[in-house]
Amino acid sequence: MLLRMISIIALASSLVGEARAVAQPTTEPDMDYSGESDGENFLADPEVVGPLYSDKDLMRMRSVEDMKAAWRDMSEDNRQKIRDACEDPQNQREQDLCAAVSGLE
Repeated sequence: MLLRMISIIALASSLVGEARAVAQPTTEPDMDYSGESDGENFLADPEVVGPLYSDKDLMRMRSVEDMKAAWRDMSEDNRQKIRDACEDPQNQREQDLCAAVSGLE
């Protein structure tokens, strides 16, 4: 009888533990590239900053002349969002992009 009670208690506690783990909120970053909530993600959005890079992985920037042309072709709204995101001190990961963009003005 005691063994049966211990087994039931163990089973119940493991089920409660699983339910808690499933109910925990995730801490993954917001991957919405809208630029409204997370400037860093906006700076990593290939749809927005892709024309400034020569590869699809956003690792190599284009030449200055090509970047100037791409910058001029961007909408003013996207250019402003990039400027704003670059001014945010939390976006230190994109220093090279921000330095290049500041030289395009």
